[in-house]
Amino acid sequence: MSISQYPPGITVFTVHWSKDGGSYETRRINSVVAVAKARQLEASGYRVRITDRRGRQFAPYEFGELLH
Repeated sequence: MSISQYPPGITVFTVHWSKDGGSYETRRINSVVAVAKARQLEASGYRVRITDRRGRQFAPYEFGELLH
């Protein structure tokens, strides 16, 4: 499902991660789940960022902002 297919008003977070030349992403509609996934990936050695529906990117040190 693309981000535009989610109903208006639902915040969608995309977790992006990369390592060794490969890059991947997954979408989550819950910020707590997105942050948990991103932190798990970062602990496993991946470069990680989260973007929100508006395109704002969050680096690992900003993940806490998504939980408030």
